[in-house]
Amino acid sequence: MPPSQTTSLEFLECNMFKIIIISKSSKIPWEKVEILRRKDFNLTFEENFENGFQRLAKDNFDLFIAEEDPSSSSFLIFINQILNQLKISNLKGIIISSTSSNLKPLGPIKKIILKPFKVEELEDAIANCLNLKKRISRRYLVRMHLGVGEDKFTSFKTCVALNLNKGGMLIETQGNLPIGKTYWWTFQGVKELENISIRGKIVNEAPIEGFSLNFRYGVKFDEECRDTIKKIEKFLEENF
Repeated sequence: MPPSQTTSLEFLECNMFKIIIISKSSKIPWEKVEILRRKDFNLTFEENFENGFQRLAKDNFDLFIAEEDPSSSSFLIFINQILNQLKISNLKGIIISSTSSNLKPLGPIKKIILKPFKVEELEDAIANCLNLKKRISRRYLVRMHLGVGEDKFTSFKTCVALNLNKGGMLIETQGNLPIGKTYWWTFQGVKELENISIRGKIVNEAPIEGFSLNFRYGVKFDEECRDTIKKIEKFLEENF
């Protein structure tokens, strides 16, 4: 392997966060925890607490997330081992508990999350443990401007952007929108996007699972709005 390639791989490895998730439950939708999709996260999954502890003792993890198993005594043994046997200065942990136990943040255990919990609570705990920049929500208020006069927007309809990328966005609204129409769009509540506007065409209606009184539409940005698209792309790269 050429020296330059080795150096590149070493750089990537030292800038990765190693995280182990110890859980035998399929009830937690880990795929919905968006922060775990970060490119600088190296994830390991274990179902067994004993194996999980052995991995922690052997490998250099930055964070462990352990889900309590009330039916097994191995969880309490695992907690005791973490507190009394593991001596890794940079290791931090999050415990997801299904009981109103007396567990408190202690030693490497920095956060106790009680079920039921919101995914955002777990994401915030992960970000805080790893000293990451708090992730900005992927839901934004956007205004669809219906009229423009004297270089100003005169009327608008408020929607919610559920998914934003440099090519367009998925929006949700309480009423029908005309497919094929092009409008100016502005963002609300996100400092980095507040002073920009972009043209976008409503290209299709997107299905919503289950019952809903709302509607979802795909919006494609006008490729000629190059400067604005670059600002959106930069915002996404810096925050996600």
